[in-house]
Amino acid sequence: MKTYARDIPMAWHHIRDARTLVVEALADASADLRDATAMAISELLENAMKYGESVPTLPGASYTLTVSDQEIRIDVKNGIGATEPLEQLRARVDAMAAAEDKEALYIERLQEILENPAAGGRLGLYRIACEGGFDLACSFEAPIVTVTATRARK
Repeated sequence: MKTYARDIPMAWHHIRDARTLVVEALADASADLRDATAMAISELLENAMKYGESVPTLPGASYTLTVSDQEIRIDVKNGIGATEPLEQLRARVDAMAAAEDKEALYIERLQEILENPAAGGRLGLYRIACEGGFDLACSFEAPIVTVTATRARK
């Protein structure tokens, strides 16, 4: 098992660095798995940049990529102060975890956006679950939220 952990400032160019790390860490994996993992880490870090807050214990964001023969795991942490964004995140993650058909949730969200473009995208978690094949979970220890994406290594 290999673990790669990074603390990063809230700056977009660090997402590219994380994608590069995924490609290197999964050099022996299929292109599909590398692409899915790179997309997942990008989406999670983008969410951390968009919705996260600097807090004394975590002024930026952090991520951990764990690669084993059986599984890929991504943990992204960021500060969060407001209750509403946390509850929205939990609701989305819980809905995907409970869904037998993740693609149906993804299509439903796309339809919502088509019908109301002002509602904003917020497709990243759906992409991770549907396109990337990752299972999602989140946890909260004030003021830090952690979103975890796991996928069997095939």
